[in-house]
Amino acid sequence: MDTADRAEPAVAQLKKGQLQDKIAALKDQMQQLKEIEARMLAAPDQQISLTDPDARSMNARGSGIVGYNVQTAVEAKNHLIVSHEVTNVGNDRGHLATMANHGALEGG
Repeated sequence: MDTADRAEPAVAQLKKGQLQDKIAALKDQMQQLKEIEARMLAAPDQQISLTDPDARSMNARGSGIVGYNVQTAVEAKNHLIVSHEVTNVGNDRGHLATMANHGALEGG
């Protein structure tokens, strides 16, 4: 027990140093998050993507997927793409007629 008592201050000092390092890392992370929050609030739609600046949350059926919605029109004979459209809108309602018209114009 005497040996453990003598070693205790060194162990406590080691733990104190580790805790101080963790606290410093957390403070840095909090600062980074505050900067990201400021960028997000300044964005027109209050969204930012840290991996792809153009991607947005599409909220289709509550999924909250961040990405793109791609529509394509394919001609029937050879199955070649004749038109495409990329949006950040989560639903397809406004795009079906447009793509159908593109397919019809191209003989699809």
